[in-house]
Amino acid sequence: MTESNKSSSSTTDEVVPETGESSSQSFALIFGGLLSLLGLDLLRRSFKRNPFFD
Repeated sequence: MTESNKSSSSTTDEVVPETGESSSQSFALIFGGLLSLLGLDLLRRSFKRNPFFD
């Protein structure tokens, strides 16, 4: 191989480091789902206790 081939192949073999975005996205999805369930439970309880909605 010539010197120019070595330098061009080293630039194409670079690996991009993982930033951990997928784990933070899954955490946000789980956290959002839990907050949604909590909100729905609080709404359900308030409708059960309020006699106006009977």
